[in-house]
Amino acid sequence: MKLDLAKLPLGEALIAFVLAAVAGTFVLAFTLSSDAGIEDVEPEDGEAVAEETPSDGETAGEGATVDVAMIPAIQFDTVDITVPAGGQVTLTADNVDPGIPHNWAVYTDDSASELIAGTPICTDCTETITFEPPEPGVYFFRCDVHPTQMVGTFVVQ
Repeated sequence: MKLDLAKLPLGEALIAFVLAAVAGTFVLAFTLSSDAGIEDVEPEDGEAVAEETPSDGETAGEGATVDVAMIPAIQFDTVDITVPAGGQVTLTADNVDPGIPHNWAVYTDDSASELIAGTPICTDCTETITFEPPEPGVYFFRCDVHPTQMVGTFVVQ
């Protein structure tokens, strides 16, 4: 004799519970705010735009600053970064994903064969780099530890 749990009242309830739990987990994963407790560094359209900032001896327009965070659920707080052409970019990468190593690196394209600039891989840390942006165009950034999950577009205008 073969026992079919789906035909028993308890089996139906168990199957319904498992399906509801899976569906609920999926819905929560995509609806909960992943940046709770993190200072918002993005404009409302979801794109991080570098601020032009003067610093020791520089005038406005000669450099840009960008803040990007690696947040829980293995993701960046932004997937689009735009910086002005010319001058330097100072990028601060803040890893606030507890216990998970991350970095930020920009490449010429998504093959990640030619590195333009990047931070070291670290856990629970903040790293700042300053680099010359490439010619105006669209480039690719990622976390080298999570190269398919944490990716974005780096635009030089």
